[in-house]
Amino acid sequence: MKFTVVIPTADRSNTLRHTIKTCVDQDYADYEILVSDNCSQDETRDVVDNFRDPRIRYINTGKRLSMSSNWEFALNHVSEGYITYLGDDDGLLPQAVTDVAQIVAGSSTKAVSWLKADYCWPCNLNSNMQNICIIPLQNRLYLYNSKRIINDITNLWLAYYRAPCVYNSFVDVEAMHRVRRQSGRFFASVTPDVYSGLVLLSQFDNYIYSTRPFSVNAASGRSNGTAGRLSQEIAEQFFREIDIPMHPKWPLIRGVVVSCVTESLMQIKERGFFNDLRIDLKRHLKYLIREICTMEPALYEASIKQALNIAKMNSLEKQAQKYIAKYANKPINKATMLRVTEGRSMFLSIFADRLNCFDVYAASKIISSILGPYEQPAELSSYFHHSKIMARLYILFGRYVSDRTL
Repeated sequence: MKFTVVIPTADRSNTLRHTIKTCVDQDYADYEILVSDNCSQDETRDVVDNFRDPRIRYINTGKRLSMSSNWEFALNHVSEGYITYLGDDDGLLPQAVTDVAQIVAGSSTKAVSWLKADYCWPCNLNSNMQNICIIPLQNRLYLYNSKRIINDITNLWLAYYRAPCVYNSFVDVEAMHRVRRQSGRFFASVTPDVYSGLVLLSQFDNYIYSTRPFSVNAASGRSNGTAGRLSQEIAEQFFREIDIPMHPKWPLIRGVVVSCVTESLMQIKERGFFNDLRIDLKRHLKYLIREICTMEPALYEASIKQALNIAKMNSLEKQAQKYIAKYANKPINKATMLRVTEGRSMFLSIFADRLNCFDVYAASKIISSILGPYEQPAELSSYFHHSKIMARLYILFGRYVSDRTL
């Protein structure tokens, strides 16, 4: 059974070398590391060649593509086995491939997804989070029903990363090729990680989700997620390179996760997946505005204008004004950030620099040491289905209830 780790990269050789180091530090036999270089102008090729590892295969797009098109280009070069995508500043935990292979072999599942550990590089643009490492401490395996998950994510009761996103899952690559045969391409949204998980829910009835991490979600100074919200330059580059259309009625808003989820859901439905999916746009608009309210004032003003434009395109102007009046602009400060981090009882937060950790490879070693060798749970846990209970809580309290208790 073959496993492939795809690393899409573009001009980030300084972090890429550490990412690849976590990938070569695996002992699974039938395993390949595919580096998909999006026409980098730095030392990316030299970094890859210096590893001199036969398991590494280097490909180059030949011209600059969008992030989604680079991911699609890489998919063209994988025809069998299980596949995951790893950011060029992220990392695998030691033994991750072997551990996931064990789960697949024992269950015959078509996808294994997991809750990632988090690491913020010292160069992270958010000074509140630099060199902080957040480690999930639970070790449970859930059998997730795909129809229930897409329903709960669509209602915003469950975070999108509970879906089998290729950014935190090993997935049977044939499922991805089936999607592509139906819709022309697999990554049909400008946010390929979010889109991948949601569209893959249409390809199998269930899959396995682990609360034990097998990879590290690392945020560096050039990560499209964190840096895209904090850096105008990075955000402009991302939008400038987009070469596939965003959904005309729900375009992406910089740094707003809810907009990524909504846009992906609308793209999926338009392409014939989950035809009976009901997307409550009024509800999505509410959470869009609530998320925008956590931004710094300058970015808040620009984002609210975009939200109002989305409301107008969907005949939701009155609702938008109501939500804007209800939710004041309250940027997340350092005290709030640390309070949220410290309040996650099933997570361990550490200052990585105190352990002489300044890159994702060192972080992966520390996380592995803290968690210890992986021991697969003897049985699958039951999934807590949000739909009825969460709907009732929402009616009673009028607010979103987090899924952290899962």
